[in-house]
Amino acid sequence: ITYTLHNKIIIESTVPLVTVLVESEVRLSTLARSPNERILAAAEGEPSRFGNAVIYLIDLTQNKVLNKITFFRRGVQSMAFSN
Repeated sequence: ITYTLHNKIIIESTVPLVTVLVESEVRLSTLARSPNERILAAAEGEPSRFGNAVIYLIDLTQNKVLNKITFFRRGVQSMAFSN
């Protein structure tokens, strides 16, 4: 199970029970999984104190952040992967 809790991305599984992948400065607004379920995208819903909202790209096979896309100025409210 993968979900956001305010400013965190939480992955629940059997071992370890809970993994926190990202702790954002602001509220995370949306999640999207790639069609092959290997990549998770999570977006901030409002700009941080630096003036940008970030989209985090996360490798779910390794539970690590691959990249941060930071050019959004107003926050991201929805997103999706295409085939």
